[in-house]
Amino acid sequence: MDILKALPQVETIVINQFSQSSSEFGLLVSSLNQDKLGFNSQGIPRLQFVQDARAYGPWPRDQVLVDTDGRLIVSASKHHELRETFLSLDELNDISVQKSSMSFIGAQFLVAGNRLLCPENMDIDSAIGHRSVRVPAPSLNDFHLDLLVMPLSENVIAVGDVEMTRHLLLKLDRSEQKKLIARWAVEFAVSAGNIDLKWEGNSFSYRKLNKPGLIQPQMLEDKLAILSELLQPGEFTKAVLSEPAFGWDDRIAETLKDEGFEVVRIPFWRGRYGRETGKKKHGLPMLCYPNCLVWNEGILMPVYGIKHIDQLSQNVLASASGKSVFPVKGSAILGYGYSGPHCITIGFRK
Repeated sequence: MDILKALPQVETIVINQFSQSSSEFGLLVSSLNQDKLGFNSQGIPRLQFVQDARAYGPWPRDQVLVDTDGRLIVSASKHHELRETFLSLDELNDISVQKSSMSFIGAQFLVAGNRLLCPENMDIDSAIGHRSVRVPAPSLNDFHLDLLVMPLSENVIAVGDVEMTRHLLLKLDRSEQKKLIARWAVEFAVSAGNIDLKWEGNSFSYRKLNKPGLIQPQMLEDKLAILSELLQPGEFTKAVLSEPAFGWDDRIAETLKDEGFEVVRIPFWRGRYGRETGKKKHGLPMLCYPNCLVWNEGILMPVYGIKHIDQLSQNVLASASGKSVFPVKGSAILGYGYSGPHCITIGFRK
């Protein structure tokens, strides 16, 4: 809904997991059409829904790359089971769709003018004919470049800063921590559409209502359990102090400066603390301010309800880019999904 508000005239394709005859699909459509968001200023519908019951996760960016010529290059992989959905878009929308002969993760490629930023340890399909800039990065299976790095123009790039963010998070007192966690839990419950949330001192409880829901039950329960634990005295500060040092953020920033880019630093929190056997069990969500969708006139930036960090990030991006910055509620919803507006949106036509 935040994206539709920021882009009132843009035609939008919504990938969803729900059968078009289901009550969940009806709830999704009615939610996105609130305040006539599903129509442009001429009253013409601008939402198109495509559906594949096998697909999971709101991460289309992992499956495709949009190059500087506007081609939609589709990875040979089946990331999130979205490949067939993207290959069908040429018929639906008269756009240039090209099958790649290799598997890649689109979120690892970032276009800056006529150059393509990508990890130094990643192979590039010959069909992707950009001049590449290789940057140091963690394991390709462990981290996507667009979580940390975002070109704002041909020459200006935003790079996240973990230690700056640690310092800013430690400034929150106990009262501010509780309000923040409450906000995240409420936004989760509202987004689910079928959860009744109740607060009692330093704890909260919830029950599922007999209504259709928009978040898978197990995912919802797992994330609310993390927030419930994080609400306990001392747990928030413990999570901040226990977050491992990252280091890649500074290395990538220095490499980009050496390549001639102007680099600005904005908050970023990896949220690695509390992962066990590949699954998040404890701690803060990822705070993924660099994961923005940038276009000619503006920037969609995630916000998390942390006033001084949200505002700092917005100020830096607006000043460095000269563009309007539109907030998209990230909260724990996107943060515990390790994503942001760039991960869940692709701009492929003017």
